[in-house]
Amino acid sequence: MLSEIVSFIIFAFGLVLFTMSIGAGRNLLKGIVYMSIGAAITIFIKLIFFDERPCAGDFLCPLDSGIVSGHTITSMMFAMAFYNKKEFIIFLGIAMLVAYSRIYFGFHDLTQVARSIAITILAYYSLGVLTGGIDKKG
Repeated sequence: MLSEIVSFIIFAFGLVLFTMSIGAGRNLLKGIVYMSIGAAITIFIKLIFFDERPCAGDFLCPLDSGIVSGHTITSMMFAMAFYNKKEFIIFLGIAMLVAYSRIYFGFHDLTQVARSIAITILAYYSLGVLTGGIDKKG
């Protein structure tokens, strides 16, 4: 669980720097809040459910559940903070690279990553309902 927290902090810091460098700072706080919600969802799911990782038994394989990919959920949640904004496609591309890397390096299988993407979309639309709507175009 500590590795997830450290990864989250490093990823968030990198996204802050990148977001500021392309001039998309107005949605930065929203993105960090969405990432935090994604991290909380990940921790909650991993505490309740267990699914072995494809890399189980390998020296570098995390010991926690692979039921969902925290990296995929947090990067997708950050991208969703820019939905209907011109920067969305950039952040979605980065999030998809993160998702692919989880499969490529053997930390998750396709089902676990697909589940993570589905949970992200469900969480985003649930947040929209709770906060009074999805972002307007602009």
